[in-house]
Amino acid sequence: VLGEDVADSYLLFLSDDTEYNLSSNKIYYRLDLFSEIVDKSNGFAIPYGTYIVDEESSRQPFTVAVGQYSDFLSGPTKEIGAVTAGRVVVDENGITAELHIMGGVHTVTYKGYIPVSDFSDSYFE
Repeated sequence: VLGEDVADSYLLFLSDDTEYNLSSNKIYYRLDLFSEIVDKSNGFAIPYGTYIVDEESSRQPFTVAVGQYSDFLSGPTKEIGAVTAGRVVVDENGITAELHIMGGVHTVTYKGYIPVSDFSDSYFE
C-alpha cells in the first residue's frame, strides 16, 4: 500500500526460467502493477482487469509503473530495456502482457494459478 492508500502494488516476475538464475540464457520481465485497495482478509490475489503502462508512474489503480520496476532482461545478451508502453491483462486464465520495449513489442503469456506472497509488512520495516 502506498501513499494515502490509493492503490496496492504487485511486483511480478515473469520468465521462462523457473529458478530465476540471471546467468542463464533466459528472458526476464519485471512489472510493477497497481490495483485498487484489496481486502486481504479473503486472501491474496491480483485483481482481475487491464493494467495500462503509465508513463508518469502515477501509481493509480490499474496502472503499470515505468522505470526501475518495470523492465526486461535478456540473459543471453545481458541487455536491459525499460517498458515504455503497453498493457497487462490479469484474468482467471493467467496473465497476458503486450509491452513496448526498445522499439519492439513483446507479448508475454502466463497461464494458470498466480501465486502471490504478501511482503507489505516486512518490506517497509
